[in-house]
Amino acid sequence: MFFDKEEKLSEDEFKDLLIEFGLGNLIYYRSSSGYSENQFVPFLLFEKLYKNFKAEIPIENKQIEEIFSNLSLSNLKLIEKCILNPIPILESKMGKVTQTHPLIIETSKSYSAISPFALNKFRELIKVKKLELTMKWKKELDAILNSFIINVYPLADLRVIFEVDGAYCWEIKYTYAPDKELISIGILLSPYIFQISSYSTVLDEMRRCGFQLNLIFLIKETLPTLAESFRFVTGKNLIFLLDEKGEKFYLIERSEKISEDKELLIASFLSRFLSILEKKLQISRTWPSSLIEYIENLKYFNRFPRIAMLQNRIRNLQPKLRKTIREKLEKKMGQRWKEEIRKRHLQMVKKLENVIEKRPDKEEIKDFLDGATLGELVEILRSFSNILDIERSEIEHLNIIIKYRKILEHPLKELKDRKRDLDEKVYNKLKIALDYIEEVICLK
Repeated sequence: MFFDKEEKLSEDEFKDLLIEFGLGNLIYYRSSSGYSENQFVPFLLFEKLYKNFKAEIPIENKQIEEIFSNLSLSNLKLIEKCILNPIPILESKMGKVTQTHPLIIETSKSYSAISPFALNKFRELIKVKKLELTMKWKKELDAILNSFIINVYPLADLRVIFEVDGAYCWEIKYTYAPDKELISIGILLSPYIFQISSYSTVLDEMRRCGFQLNLIFLIKETLPTLAESFRFVTGKNLIFLLDEKGEKFYLIERSEKISEDKELLIASFLSRFLSILEKKLQISRTWPSSLIEYIENLKYFNRFPRIAMLQNRIRNLQPKLRKTIREKLEKKMGQRWKEEIRKRHLQMVKKLENVIEKRPDKEEIKDFLDGATLGELVEILRSFSNILDIERSEIEHLNIIIKYRKILEHPLKELKDRKRDLDEKVYNKLKIALDYIEEVICLK
C-alpha cells in the first residue's frame, strides 16, 4: 500500500512484491472435488517486525499522539474499523481517511491503511479516549439506575449485559403489577456508535437482546450517523445525545408502532424513570419537537393514565392528519386549498399563524396547519366533509373529539384541579374515534 499509492501494480504483481518483502506466502490449495489454486495468505508478524526493526522505523509515539489528538470523529471511526481488520487496510467503499500522515496513515485511490508499527499505539489511544468520554456519565447513570431500582421496589430488576471499551449496557425488567406482562428495557451508554467487530457495532449488540424499550446515551455522535443507524427500527427508542457544549442532551425518538398494552407498560416505566433522570440530566432540544409534550405528560401518568395515553397518541396522529388534509384538499382544489380554509376559518388561521411565528422551530414549518391542534384539524375536516367524502355517520367520531377537546388538548399540568381520570366508557369512545381518524381518514 505505502509503496504503490498510485495503484499501478496489478493484483498479481502486488502479491509478488509482498512475498518478496516477506509479508505473505502462496499456499497451494486443492479441494475434495479436484479444484486447485494458489491462495495468497498475509504473513504479518507485527510484533516481531517491530522488535527487529524498531531502530530503523521513523515513527515515534509523539507523532501518533499528535495525529490522534486532531482526528475528526469520522476519521477516528475509520481508523478504528481499519484496526479491526486482520490486515490494517480499509477499502474506500467503507470510507476514506482524510487526515493522513506519511508512513503512519496513508491512502490511495481505493484504500486507506495504517502502518503496522502504529497499530498498538492507536489501539491504546482509542481505548483511553472512549473510557474518558463516558467516565463521568457512567457514574451518573450508575447512581440513577440504582436510585430507580430502590425507589420502585419491588417492580423492577437490574442487571449488567455487557461492558466493552467505554460502552456499558444494562437491562431493567419492569412490571407495575404481578398479574401484568413485564417489559425488558435496555440502557446503553457509549462514547459513540463504534465497531466491536468487522460486522457488528455496539448498537447491534444491544439490539440482539430484543428489548422493547431502548434508552441510548451517546456522548459524541453525529445526526447523519443516527439517521443511518435508525433507518429501520424495532420497539421504542429514545436517544440522548450530548450537545456540543457537553452540558445538556438532545433527545431523539425513533420508534415503530407499539401495541397499547406495551405502550401502557412503557409509559408506566418512563413516568417513574424520567422523574429520577431529569434531576441529573437536562434536555436542551427534542426531535420531533412534540416529544417534549410526551415527556411532560408522563409526569402525570400515575394520576391520569388514560388522558396521558390519549394525549401521547394524538402527538403522533396530528402530523399524519395534517399531511392527509393537505394532500386531499390539494387534490380536490389545487393550490387554492389554503385560501379556501382561510375563507371558512379566518380567525382560526390568524391564530395559527401567530402560534407558528412564536415557535422555535418555525423554519421547519410548511404552513399554518403545522400550528393546528387535533381539535382545529377536526373542525377543518368537518367543514370540508362533503369535499372529502366523509359520511354523516362518520362525522359522529369527529364530534366526540370536539366534545372532549379541552381534555385532549390542554397540557395535563393545567388539569391539576381535575379530580379523576376519564372513565373507561369515555376512554374507549375516544380511542375508537382516534382509530377512525388514523385507520380510515388518513388511509382512505
